[in-house]
Amino acid sequence: YFVATNISLLNEWERFAFTASGGMLWAQSFEDAFVESDGTQVGSRRSELGTLRFSFQPSYLFDLDPETGLFLEPYLRGEFSYDIVMSKVNTPTGVTDHPNDRSAYVVGGGLNVFSAGFFSGNLAASTVVGREKYREVNVLGTVRMSF
Repeated sequence: YFVATNISLLNEWERFAFTASGGMLWAQSFEDAFVESDGTQVGSRRSELGTLRFSFQPSYLFDLDPETGLFLEPYLRGEFSYDIVMSKVNTPTGVTDHPNDRSAYVVGGGLNVFSAGFFSGNLAASTVVGREKYREVNVLGTVRMSF
């Protein structure tokens, strides 16, 4: 089960834009006990997570070629999340808490490219900082073309 809510704000001043958003997620899962084909017994599990998230993204739009409608938009991204509820996790050696790092930060940036009606593209990279025993780096690229 999960419940999520988000709110976003976009404000533009000429070529500068600023997006801010916030949200909440609460999720709970249940898994019944079962026996694997080799006879291993796995106990039932229940997990719960509640997270608050706030993010911002400033950007600036460059008009590279007004005749063809070619635009370039670099942006920065920052996000803060805080886990207000975290379940204990069952492990083979017993029940343990998730590392004591309820807060995390995502930092990154990217570049959007637009051409009037022909193509658009995006290149973005981000990383998670502030989590113990956790590392995440994301790189994403997209290209869309019209024919």
